[in-house]
Amino acid sequence: MSFDVIIYCHGTQKTGLGHFSRCFNLALALQKLSASLAFYGQFDVFARSRLEQSGFACLSQLPLCSHPIIVCDDYHFTHVELKELHDAGAKLVIIDDFDQYNFEFIKRIVNFRYQAASLCQVSERHLLDLNYFPFHEDLKAVRAHALKIESAAREISSILLFIGAHDRHKIAARLLCALDNLVNGKRVILVASEQCAFDCKNNRLTQLNFVDDMAGLYCKVDMVISGGGLTKYEAGFCLLPNAAFSQTKQQQLDTEILAEAGLCYDLGLSTATEQTELENRLSLFLSDEFRHQFEKQKSTFSIDSTRHLAQKILEVSDE
Repeated sequence: MSFDVIIYCHGTQKTGLGHFSRCFNLALALQKLSASLAFYGQFDVFARSRLEQSGFACLSQLPLCSHPIIVCDDYHFTHVELKELHDAGAKLVIIDDFDQYNFEFIKRIVNFRYQAASLCQVSERHLLDLNYFPFHEDLKAVRAHALKIESAAREISSILLFIGAHDRHKIAARLLCALDNLVNGKRVILVASEQCAFDCKNNRLTQLNFVDDMAGLYCKVDMVISGGGLTKYEAGFCLLPNAAFSQTKQQQLDTEILAEAGLCYDLGLSTATEQTELENRLSLFLSDEFRHQFEKQKSTFSIDSTRHLAQKILEVSDE
């Protein structure tokens, strides 16, 4: 069977679900445009379940004879692997956060990070910035709800800590400790692949592993603190005040750019920030800084970015 688009990514507890999540969001938009598509890669039970529920095939090998568009999203592709796919007839689109795959045979290079042009050697093949951010359709309802709330009067009663699959430097425990020292009577929801052995004395802690319905979770919280990845973009789209405690230098650079634009609050790079400094920064964010993000978020994110990206990808079929 041939497909218009094949999405090549991974979604397991080991790889994390960030790449899978944004590819899945893109797939839903491509499906709405009547494109036939399938997924190829390594997927755990959670990811396979989502694919099956949405009617997406999961391939055991790549059918290249029909010269499909292949959307690739992973940090570990090699030039040799991608060139082999190209030489076999595939039309390659790659989601590339760091411009590491800027090869002449790639048809489109997608980098939806804010001010991505400043981080790339820009060409006509690039699709850059938040105009191409692939969010889930359900987040529109979260955003619409936030628009009804007066930003200046927002009360913080529930805080989401989203760490995801990789807690490289035990930041969940550090953030929980800082929050428990700074606020009282809040509901704190921690999403991380491993349970955190922490006794909240001043707040109510709920711990979750992977979450199937992120939109539903965002609806239940008033603030988001992340480990520096995709979540800060989703929170910004949803008009939720958010801060990031970055786990890698690349995430930290991205967070600094967002923070300078008023779209995220920078809690620092986890490996270079002492606990006292973390608490000082978090205290400033909780006291008043979070109220300053709303208007900038509202004017910066586009509610048509996922559809826009899907349309641009399908244009490749005619090249």
